[in-house]
Amino acid sequence: MRGAQGQALSVGLTQLWSASDDERKYAPLAVEALLRMGLMQPLELDAALSRTVGRSPGATELLAHLLKGLVLREHALSYPVRAGCGG
Repeated sequence: MRGAQGQALSVGLTQLWSASDDERKYAPLAVEALLRMGLMQPLELDAALSRTVGRSPGATELLAHLLKGLVLREHALSYPVRAGCGG
């Protein structure tokens, strides 16, 4: 998804996801698909998960799934390296 409309959609979907109290929002395959399609903001998702990991089994499982599948194995969600900030 590209452009300002795509960005607005992904920001909106990520905000809706974050505001939801439903534990089903932690479904690993659904969140992974939304991230892969660019329909969720990875940094916003990271911030939301950091507030709930350890208190919600679903959040902890989702984080483990995303780390294992998207970051460690595929490097699909690696953070951009900024000048002077490491490797």
